[in-house]
Amino acid sequence: MLKGVYNVGYRVLEFTTTETIQVAVWYPTNIKPREYRYGMQGFKGCAAEGAPISAAQKKYPLLIVSHGFGGGGISQVYLCEFAASHGWIVAAPDYQDKHNWVRIKGGEKKSLEEIRKEFQDALDLIWEPRKEQFEYRLATLKLIVDRFLGDREWKKLIDHEKIALCGHSLGGFTSLAVSGPWDKYTDERIKAIVIMSGGVRMFDPDDFKKLKIPSMYMYGEKESTDQRKGLRIPLSKRDSYDIAFRNSASPSYLIEIKDATHFAFNNSRDESGEWGGTKEQFDLIKSYSVAFLNRYVLGRKDFDGFLMNKHPMLSRYEHKL
Repeated sequence: MLKGVYNVGYRVLEFTTTETIQVAVWYPTNIKPREYRYGMQGFKGCAAEGAPISAAQKKYPLLIVSHGFGGGGISQVYLCEFAASHGWIVAAPDYQDKHNWVRIKGGEKKSLEEIRKEFQDALDLIWEPRKEQFEYRLATLKLIVDRFLGDREWKKLIDHEKIALCGHSLGGFTSLAVSGPWDKYTDERIKAIVIMSGGVRMFDPDDFKKLKIPSMYMYGEKESTDQRKGLRIPLSKRDSYDIAFRNSASPSYLIEIKDATHFAFNNSRDESGEWGGTKEQFDLIKSYSVAFLNRYVLGRKDFDGFLMNKHPMLSRYEHKL
C-alpha cells in the first residue's frame, strides 16, 4: 500500500503528573519533510520537525501506539510516519518500565550484549501471569487520551469519535486491557485495536468475548510455536492467538507473517537487523494496520479490496466479517 497524501510532521510533548511522560507525536502537515534521525539509536525516518499541522481537514483521527517492554515511543517509527501520511495524528508515549532500552529523548545508550543480559533478567517479570503488575501502563494510556482530548490545541484537531490503539508485545496487552477484556479499565472511547505479537496470553479465553470493537491480531511465523508455562493461556503463540481471534467480535483479522520473529515489529537497531524487522516486513505491517484502521475507524470502504487479499509474505491470513 502506498504512502498517504500528507507530508509528516513531528513533535515531542511532555505531560507531567507525578512524573514527566514524553510523547512522540506524528501528524499531517503541508511542510516538506527531510531525513530525520530519532533518539540516540538514530532510527531513520522522514519528517518535518515542529511543522504546523495541515489545515486540509478540521479534525483528524487519533492513533495511540504502545511499545513493548523496555522499548520507547520511537520503537515503531515506520508505522507512525505511515499512519500520519494517511491523515492520522499518532501519539506514542515512553512507558516507565523496569528496563528502558529506547527513549524518545535522552536515555542510556547500551550495547546489544548489555540489552541481552537485561532482557534475560526481565523475562521472569514479562512472563509473570499477574497482569495487575502492569497497571501503571494503563494509567499512562488513559492519561494520554485525556490530555489530548482536553488540551487547548489538540482537542480542536482530534475527532473525539475516532480513536484507535496499536500495541506491540507488552504494548499489545496495554491496548487490549483498556478495550474490553479487563472490565475495570475498559475505555469506551476506543473504536478499534491492532495487536502486534503480544498481550493475548495475559487474559483468559472468555475475556476476549468482551472485546466488542474491530480487532486485528498479528504475530511472526518464527515465534508461532513459542510456549510458556504458567500463563493464563499455556499454549503456543499460534494457538493462543487463534483463541483470541475466535472469541473476539467481528470484524476481526488474524495475520501470521512469514519468517518474522517477535521483534520484527520494532525498528532495527543497526544494519544487521537484529532485534528488528526488515523493510519488507515493515511495509506489510504498516499497510495492513492502516488499511484496517481506515476501513473500520474512518469507514473507508475503498480499503476493502486490500484487506481481502492475502499477501505472499503471509503464512496465515484469516478474517471474519
